[in-house]
Amino acid sequence: MLHSKNKETLTNTKKKKNIKTKTKMTKPTVFVVYYSTYGHLRTVADKVVEGLKSTNLVNVELRQFPETLPQEVLDKMHAPPKDASVPEFTLDELEAGDAFMFGFPTRFGTAPTQVKSFIDSTGGLWAKKA
Repeated sequence: MLHSKNKETLTNTKKKKNIKTKTKMTKPTVFVVYYSTYGHLRTVADKVVEGLKSTNLVNVELRQFPETLPQEVLDKMHAPPKDASVPEFTLDELEAGDAFMFGFPTRFGTAPTQVKSFIDSTGGLWAKKA
């Protein structure tokens, strides 16, 4: 047998559950960000995007780290042109995103300059505690 206090708690619990079911949750946004000179990491990033989208649990945005090498150098390296349909990742997106997946090759055991340069540019976000 329930006491009146227990009935009230039970009623309040039911009301809270009803409120929760009426609240529409938005899907978190995941940014998949890659750097690739020759396109290999782009292939990996596309598969990651495909997998994330298949869950139907998140919004997925594909981005690339900004290039820091001059076009003349890229030409001498025989690097293919960057895909203009994939926007460059921005600090605003870093601040707005819910989750991130980064893909990049290593250069002498560390991240490429393009990735390091982007990370170094986040100092302003750190300073304002974003």
